[in-house]
Amino acid sequence: MKRDLDLVRSILMYVENADDEVDADDMATERWPIETVAYHVRLMAHHGLLDVSQDVRDMNGGITIAGITWGGQEVCLQCGYMKFP
Repeated sequence: MKRDLDLVRSILMYVENADDEVDADDMATERWPIETVAYHVRLMAHHGLLDVSQDVRDMNGGITIAGITWGGQEVCLQCGYMKFP
């Protein structure tokens, strides 16, 4: 599977704007099916952009994202996804 930087940006923005934990299933769309979202979330967690549950999967097979990490916020700021207040 190829890395989709538009999806990476969308995931970072979605998680950053969420009030609570996020399920990867919530981000799946017709354009980005759950398999694609889950792959990108795992990749982003592996590289320290997202904080996911310890085992990366809950009992139902979904992925829960606890939040965006410092590194994830840095990516957002450097790429212009977020504005520093």
